[in-house]
Amino acid sequence: MATKKLFFPSAIPLSIALAVLGVGVAAHAAPPTGKIEWRTDLEGAVAEAVRTKKPLMIQVTAEWCGFCKKMLRTTYTDQDVADLVSTRFVPLVVDADEHPELMKELEIKAYPSTVIVDPRGNIVANIKGFQDAEKFHPNIARAYMRANPIAAGVGPRRN
Repeated sequence: MATKKLFFPSAIPLSIALAVLGVGVAAHAAPPTGKIEWRTDLEGAVAEAVRTKKPLMIQVTAEWCGFCKKMLRTTYTDQDVADLVSTRFVPLVVDADEHPELMKELEIKAYPSTVIVDPRGNIVANIKGFQDAEKFHPNIARAYMRANPIAAGVGPRRN
């Protein structure tokens, strides 16, 4: 997969990119509690990813998408998935219908989709469709390693 650059500050000024998208400001902190605290503000999540040098995990959903809801309800509530997402990523949930420009930028063609963006703005993974926790956990662990090649400590799922 060719590396695609997203609109992080190192790529173009963040304020310009977000002004084009019409995104507001409101960032949230995410303590590693085993439960995912989803960010809903793109600008705040991007700023947090840059500041913390963590990859951005964009979970693309739609109100009408049953598998999107199922993935949020089942896959992301799995303890191992929630721990990995909460401690290693800046998790952002985005409704595709509310952000059509972003969907074009990310080349989203399936729902749900999970896009992993490294701290430099490179898209390192685009996971399409519903996945249960057993399949999803190793996929996002590999994406984390691609986003942070020198990172260590992402272990296997506890079975």
